[in-house]
Amino acid sequence: MDKSTGEELTDSEGNTYTATTTFTSSASGSGTVEMTFTVPGNIVSGKTVVVFESASFDGREIAVHADIDDEDQSVSYPEVGTSARDKADGDSQITADRTVTIVDTVTYTALTPGNTYRVSGVLMDVETEKSVKVDGEEVTAETTFTAEEADGTVEVEFTFDASDMTHDVVVFEKLYTVDTETDEEVLVASHEDIEDEAQTITVKVPTATTTTTKTTTTTKTGSSPKTGVEDRRWLLLCLMAVSGVFLLCSRKRKKETK
Repeated sequence: MDKSTGEELTDSEGNTYTATTTFTSSASGSGTVEMTFTVPGNIVSGKTVVVFESASFDGREIAVHADIDDEDQSVSYPEVGTSARDKADGDSQITADRTVTIVDTVTYTALTPGNTYRVSGVLMDVETEKSVKVDGEEVTAETTFTAEEADGTVEVEFTFDASDMTHDVVVFEKLYTVDTETDEEVLVASHEDIEDEAQTITVKVPTATTTTTKTTTTTKTGSSPKTGVEDRRWLLLCLMAVSGVFLLCSRKRKKETK
């Protein structure tokens, strides 16, 4: 039985899953007998199933146990799905030039309320399909929580230096049930799909830019003459002085001649 609907568990064609066994009771009339149900994993994934039993003798039903809330007859098959986002702005893209935080929201179904669980995640390289490593260490994160209801969500945060990243990444998650008395853990569900877009974060690699500095040389024009100009002026003054002396001497000679 599917606990969420209270109806018989069926496949896509409406077929139910049943099991039967025939046995001879003990002399005391008390004892146990086992029955095996074989069900495809995808049919029960994310569901809690409950076994209803009916005992017959000589073609007549003599006993029935059909309690949809009986925990002893219930088996849960948890399922998880995730959705990864950049914590800074909530989109599915990060820039490979700084420390970033990716928040992975893990959605779970068919957990047992009151039980303790641990979600453990790792970042995977989309191109190489291998785990992402920073300084030689895998980028991982985890969180432990107590399920308040069978279905819900929990967040896992990955904080790391993305400066050297060049490929897109995908978040892989595993869900474990934790025995709080012994700390023993059992894997109950996982979500590891390298092509899952909801789990994928696009890595934007900054484009390198080159800045060119142009240096301009400016020649200032001042009021002081250049050295060559000064030399020509002094030469002109000297010639004028010599000419003046020559004229004076010529006039003096003329007067003496008269």
